[in-house]
Amino acid sequence: MPGIAAIVALAALGGGGWSGQSTAAVSLPGAGPELRITTTVTPDPMTTGGVSVYAVTVTNTGGDDAEDVTIIDTLDRGTSPGRLPDGCSVDGQAITCGGPGLSIPPGQSVTYDIPVTTDPSLPDDTDVVARVHVTASNATGDTTRLISRTRTMADVEIATTGPSSVKAGAGITYRVKVGNNGPSPAVGVTVEDPIDGDLTTPTGRPSECPAGNCRLGTLAPRESRTLVFTAAAPDVTGVIDNCAAVSTASHEQNTGNNRSCTSIAVEAVHSPSPSPARTLTRAPPERRAPAVADRAEPRPGGDGPRKEPRATVTGSRPGADPYEPSPAPAGQPAARDHEHLPMTGVSLWLIGLGVPVLLAIGLLVRCLSSRE
Repeated sequence: MPGIAAIVALAALGGGGWSGQSTAAVSLPGAGPELRITTTVTPDPMTTGGVSVYAVTVTNTGGDDAEDVTIIDTLDRGTSPGRLPDGCSVDGQAITCGGPGLSIPPGQSVTYDIPVTTDPSLPDDTDVVARVHVTASNATGDTTRLISRTRTMADVEIATTGPSSVKAGAGITYRVKVGNNGPSPAVGVTVEDPIDGDLTTPTGRPSECPAGNCRLGTLAPRESRTLVFTAAAPDVTGVIDNCAAVSTASHEQNTGNNRSCTSIAVEAVHSPSPSPARTLTRAPPERRAPAVADRAEPRPGGDGPRKEPRATVTGSRPGADPYEPSPAPAGQPAARDHEHLPMTGVSLWLIGLGVPVLLAIGLLVRCLSSRE
């Protein structure tokens, strides 16, 4: 029996080490159940602020069923458990899976996936330790320890906005929004000045941007900031492009959203010429002399008063304005206002005939007076 004793001694020395891979007791032919435990984590290294998954696998390498198998996974203080699989519970940092009723037949195994979130404040290359122990009511237990390192992984993003168009020489306001999509903090965040260029002239900068670049420091996961810049548009027309870029000292896998551009159309300034003021004038209506009433004047010789005919308007209508000319009878052209004097109604040709006659009479009278 010394051979068997040596085998038992070797089995006792090999069980239960605190190493990255667990060890199990050596099984003897026809012996009872033996349990072996292994643990892996994905991703490795673990992303700070991100979710990692521990895969805990227990295998029965013995010849009989392992009864009432209980697995206890003690998490590192820098991690917190997520949604646990069925058959698992949590107490502080200890995750317990299985227990009474869990049986593992010979050569079979059972695996539990345990999600954890790593503390986002952990720096790069921090050791994260998980200790896992398995026991059974009729089998020898096993213990393993998994040590992983952390790595920060941020995702900074930038978006630049501005007006679609401005007048030449007018002011422009740019808004630059910078954010960190996580899961890790973004350290050493820097934004390139979006308004320096050959066309625009900077007129105002945020306090974080005293010079060409803006140094924002650290952005926590899901934190964002908005920077406002002002500039003067050029005096020439056309389209100006404005681009801004962001960078971080943290690890970053997605860099496709680290640059953003916006285009602005510069339009000519049109000075509207004032249209000349127009004054609409209307000539006052032409007023005709009222009809002269019959006046009785004594006639020489005592024949009684003589009636002087009264001036009337031909074709006047009842109720019509006596100063408004009557329409011409059908078939005759309408009378023109310039053929009559406005006040008397005397024809212009009579005036043209009467003036020479009066002048001739005046000359005749003057000649007769000079002879006398």
